[in-house]
Amino acid sequence: MKALLIVLALAYSAEAKSIPQVAQIQTPIQADSTQWKEYAGKYKGVEGVFESFIVTIEDGKLMAEAIGQGKGELLASPNAADTFTVPGYEATIVFVRDADKKVTKYRMLVQGQQFEGDKL
Repeated sequence: MKALLIVLALAYSAEAKSIPQVAQIQTPIQADSTQWKEYAGKYKGVEGVFESFIVTIEDGKLMAEAIGQGKGELLASPNAADTFTVPGYEATIVFVRDADKKVTKYRMLVQGQQFEGDKL
C-alpha cells in the first residue's frame, strides 16, 4: 500500500510539472465614466465598411459600435494613452487629439486593416 502511494505521488508530481503555466490575464483598467466623456460621440464611418462609429458610456463602461459590424466594450491600454482594445474583434482603437487636446478622430486597426474617421 505504501509503495502504491509513493508511485501515485511521483506520478502526480511528474504530471504537475508537465502542466504549462497559465499566462497572467490582464485586467481591464477601471475608470469613472466621467473619464470617458471626451471619447463619447459619433464618428464618421468608412464608406462600404460601416456607416458610422458610435462611442457611448453604458453602466460605467466605454462601448463602441461600428454600425452594422457589432458592438463591444473598449478596454483601456495600460501602456498607451487614448488607446483601447476590443476583445473578440482583435481590434485596437486609438483616439487622436488636436493641439488643444480635444479628441477629433479615431484610428482603428482590425485584422490587419486600418480605418479612421473624424468626430462629428
